[in-house]
Amino acid sequence: MAIKKPLAGKKIIITAGPTREYLDTVRFISNESSGLMGYSLARQARALGGKVVLVSGPVSLQASEGVKVVKVTTAQDMFKAVKKHLNNAHMFISAAAVCDFTPKNTKSKKIKKRDFSYSLKFKPTVDVLKTVCSMSSSKNMIKAGFSLEDKLEASEPLRKLKSKKLDYIFANTASNLNSEYGSFLMLDKSGSRRRVKSKSKRSLAKEMFKFMLKSLVIAVLCIRSVCAGPVFVQDEIVEFAVSDEGYFSIGTSGGDPLRPGDGSKKLLFGHPNPGSSKTMYKICLLYTSPSPRDRTRSRMPSSA
Repeated sequence: MAIKKPLAGKKIIITAGPTREYLDTVRFISNESSGLMGYSLARQARALGGKVVLVSGPVSLQASEGVKVVKVTTAQDMFKAVKKHLNNAHMFISAAAVCDFTPKNTKSKKIKKRDFSYSLKFKPTVDVLKTVCSMSSSKNMIKAGFSLEDKLEASEPLRKLKSKKLDYIFANTASNLNSEYGSFLMLDKSGSRRRVKSKSKRSLAKEMFKFMLKSLVIAVLCIRSVCAGPVFVQDEIVEFAVSDEGYFSIGTSGGDPLRPGDGSKKLLFGHPNPGSSKTMYKICLLYTSPSPRDRTRSRMPSSA
C-alpha cells in the first residue's frame, strides 16, 4: 500500500516575485525579487501532492507542470487574485516581495521629461498577507509569510508573526534577492526556530516544507500493528524525521522502528511535546489489526 503524500488533495496558494507600482504608462517602482523562492515552493508543494495556485508578479520563470499560474502586476492585483482563489484553501504562503508604497497619482500617459515633477507622493499599498490573515475565510488555513530584514535576527520577524497571526515566518536578508542561493531563519508560533545557511532556493523550499510538516505532524502510514483494533493508544511518545519528499520515518521513544507492513494502518496527529527534544511529539495512534490475540497488549483510552 502506497504512503499518501502529505499535501495530497490540499489546496495551496503561494505568491511569488515582485510587484510593480506605476508612475505613468512606462515608469514604475519595484524591487529585485526574481520570484525563484516562490516558484521553488510551488514546485515542492506540487511534489508533495498539493493542488497549487501560484500568484506571480512579473518574472521570467516557468512554473512546474501541474501548477496553476495567475499572473499579476501590482499589489492590488495580487490581493484580488489571492482573494479570488482563497475559497477552500488549506495553506497560504506569501513569498512575494510586494511593494509597500504606490504613487498617489498615476498618469494615464507617459510623462514628458519637461513636465516631470521630481517630488513624488506615495501611499501604502494593500498588505496582502495581513489582509488575507484577517479575513474570516482564512481562519482555518495554515498561513506562512516572509520577512526581509537588514540582519538575520528574530525580533522583527517574531513581531510580524504575532501581529499578522501567522503560523510560520521565514526571515531573510536583501542578499537573497535575485539570487539562486539564500539563507533563512525559520520560526513558528510555538517558538520553534531553525537557521539554514547558503542553500539553493530549491533546497530551501524542501527545508521550509520539512519545517512546516514537522510542526503539523499529520501522516497516514501503513504498518504492522501489534494490537487488536480499532484501539486508541494515547499520549505515546514517538520520534520521527521528515524526508525531502515529505514522508515521515517513525520510531518509538525506545528507538524501535515502526516499519510498513500489510493489512493495517496508523493515523498520526498531534502537537509538539513540551519539554522534550524538537523531534519528540505527543500524539494519538489509531491501530487496526485483524488478529484479536494481541488484545491484552493494547491500552484503551479512559473514555472507552
